[in-house]
Amino acid sequence: MERPDFSDLFKNEKPLDLQVLCLFNCVINWQLLCNRAAVCNTACIQNTEKDVVLPTELCDRILKVFFYTRECYDISRGRKKSDFASVSQFTRIFNDYTGTSLKCFDLHDCEEVNDSDIAFITQHRGLTELNISGCPNVTVVSLSFITSLRSLKVLSLGDTAGRLFLNATKKNLIFSSQGLRVLTLNDMSDHHTTDIVSSIVCQLDKLVYLDLSECSHLGDLSYLTHLHCLTHLILHNVHNIGSYIDSICQLCSLRHLDVSCSGEPPVIDFKTANSYLCQIVSSLPNLASLDLSGTDLAALELKGPGNITANNTVADPLTWPASEGENIVGSNIIGLHGLHEPLQFLGLLNCSNDPCHREQIPAVLVAGDANELQILTALEHYQDRVGLLVHSLNDIFQLYRTSTVNNTRKALELILLAMEKHPTNKLVQISGSASLFYVMKVNEKEKFSSKVKRQIVTALLNAMDKFIEQTPMLRNGCLTICQFTLPTDVLFGYEMLVNVLLRSLRREDQDDFILRISIYLLNSLVCQVDNRQKNLVGKLEAIRIILQLVERRLVNHNCDDVMEIAWSAMWNVTDETPENCREFLENRGMEFFTACLKEFGDREELLRNMLGLLGNVAEVKELRPQLMTKEYITVFSDLLDSNCDGIEVSYNSAGVLSHIASDGAGVWTIQNPARQHVMKRMADAISRWDLKKKRNINYRSFGPILRLVPVYDTPEVQHWAIWALANLTTVYPGRYCVLLKEEGGLELLEKVLLDPRPYSCIKELAEMVLVNCKKNSDNYSCDFCNDEDMEEIG
Repeated sequence: MERPDFSDLFKNEKPLDLQVLCLFNCVINWQLLCNRAAVCNTACIQNTEKDVVLPTELCDRILKVFFYTRECYDISRGRKKSDFASVSQFTRIFNDYTGTSLKCFDLHDCEEVNDSDIAFITQHRGLTELNISGCPNVTVVSLSFITSLRSLKVLSLGDTAGRLFLNATKKNLIFSSQGLRVLTLNDMSDHHTTDIVSSIVCQLDKLVYLDLSECSHLGDLSYLTHLHCLTHLILHNVHNIGSYIDSICQLCSLRHLDVSCSGEPPVIDFKTANSYLCQIVSSLPNLASLDLSGTDLAALELKGPGNITANNTVADPLTWPASEGENIVGSNIIGLHGLHEPLQFLGLLNCSNDPCHREQIPAVLVAGDANELQILTALEHYQDRVGLLVHSLNDIFQLYRTSTVNNTRKALELILLAMEKHPTNKLVQISGSASLFYVMKVNEKEKFSSKVKRQIVTALLNAMDKFIEQTPMLRNGCLTICQFTLPTDVLFGYEMLVNVLLRSLRREDQDDFILRISIYLLNSLVCQVDNRQKNLVGKLEAIRIILQLVERRLVNHNCDDVMEIAWSAMWNVTDETPENCREFLENRGMEFFTACLKEFGDREELLRNMLGLLGNVAEVKELRPQLMTKEYITVFSDLLDSNCDGIEVSYNSAGVLSHIASDGAGVWTIQNPARQHVMKRMADAISRWDLKKKRNINYRSFGPILRLVPVYDTPEVQHWAIWALANLTTVYPGRYCVLLKEEGGLELLEKVLLDPRPYSCIKELAEMVLVNCKKNSDNYSCDFCNDEDMEEIG
């Protein structure tokens, strides 16, 4: 319900605690908590006793659960984002600033938040944390509300900062909270950026964390030198390091410095870049973490005196190895030579001359691409840096593809976290899903719990739903889902997956491979599910969409595996589901059947699937009159003599005719072919079938067959039904004898033996079925009761 802790992904599964379940239901049924004010049409949490106070921590957590469940709506219950309250509605249930006070508001990437929402939120005067990064509708109007907050400790404006400070005056930039400790201002590119940032930070001498990523026109940063408490400075994608290197080297309290780049950094000659790095290391004695990813700062390599790589550039003599006896950490990166202790973290991903591949790197953890540990470190460290994150996702994919990933569990946790944190980023979703395919191919997948499988499937479904037009995304998602046990592992997201597949099949210009795998998956999903799911698939217009696919194949005279599986899917989805059978007929199904029969009549698999589907249609009494035409009955009669696919085409044709004939002679409304003639041909065909023939068929129920057993006025119908039972209980006794007994079939067959009307071979078949079931019952009893297992009595 809250943002999942993916580090806990493989720990023992345990039920959600009661508080989380309660909070989730509060979010879903928020209106039940509220009193609605008739005047302003707003809702607030009920508080009949004015002295009752809901703890701030609980209010904060309710809000946190709301934003997460709204962002990652519960696909297992068919919920959509539109099913949740709007941000404006939900935040206003906390309008009792005393009884339901809030301290933390995280609105990041919330596009609907506007200035009126910020005005309301900032009425919570005890607010200590506010994040409005990625809120495009927040403007300069909100600036005065934010600066008035006196208790604020953490303020993340992100890329909203540019709009917030547009045309702001110095008077607007006075912060009431002098105790602000964390400040994030990103993507500011106005020529007045220097004045704005300097005016803000000059008031905030207690800052310990400052993020100015993606900003330009920052000047020389000399206005930061008074920040003596500053331990973290983030200057990601802030170019022209030469203009501010002297200022940041005066920040002696810095423990973490980030000067990384995601895109193409400005070109700096290696000697100059090396001097900058030397200056940083020598000036910042407390530095424990340094991020140089995407830069030239670590390009120069030390291999020995007089042996400097990278364009034969000779380094400054001050960077040579220290005198014997000095406690210096070994380093092949010249600029980092001279450290007395290794750094705790060093970012070297995508740097010039690949310093992460060198032998001596003075750091405990390195983010790079030289080995599995570096790649996993980069994946973990760059979860909020999309450019570097995509690079790391591609690295882990290549590692899976060409080698072996030993820590698959850690890799999976980080891949899922990346996809969950960046649901709208196409590159993250495509790169992440590509690796998930390899994760599911490894042998360890058998050990994955249902919790782990659910997280993987959820990530894939969300990504496929969001980027349905992207062929690589669909390919990755479908291939990965094929690695699961279907449909069992995906039942919780059944509707969403079916919807995605149908949207894929609907596209006329769809990639041929995507068509193949989509129809294959859809067929797998409707093959072994109950009628509830089959009816759901029908309501999602699956029959119409599949028939459109069949029509396109017909127009192109193309009978391939897509065509065959399309008919197989319709066969499965119409099994004992009358509404879906009706959909088939109403969407010109019989027209496409006859067209396929004429065009591709020699394709055995296609014929079997089409006749199997029509067998399902014929089982529905109210639909059978639509099959009673001279054209259709002639087709079914002629197919009785078919040898295609063994006996399957002939068997299915006889099944269709049996159901039609079971309604009696009165409903046979055509003169030609005559009913008696068709029934004789059917009896002759049945007599030719091999009773011990193994079948390519799967019955979930004998109901439709058993309804034909008592049709004494048309013995040929009985003949087909009882032959089917005799064949199945002979070839597959373990499965079908039990099913027949459970559904009351034995009693019906005993009545057939006592009735004089059925002809002899029908009674012989009925006797055979009863014997098969008796043998199977005896064998079953022997398995559970033998001499060795009997206890002595007495």
